[in-house]
Amino acid sequence: MTATTVATSTFRQRGRICAALKEAGLAKAFVTDEHAPALAKAGLAPEYGTPMLTFLRGISSTAAARLLTALRDIKEPAR
Repeated sequence: MTATTVATSTFRQRGRICAALKEAGLAKAFVTDEHAPALAKAGLAPEYGTPMLTFLRGISSTAAARLLTALRDIKEPAR
């Protein structure tokens, strides 16, 4: 059996996501239903009640990048 290694989100990505959450007016402590639209746009399943940093540590670096883009789109919707 071989193990696969998936690069998880970086400390820097998690910091940027937390800043984007704050700018979008979303809670930073726990994953809630208010995060569902951004998570869905990023292709992530919400884990309601999970501490946000725990959730972010568990996603891939690519997923973190998609989530950051989705959060920025909330702040600055397409025209």
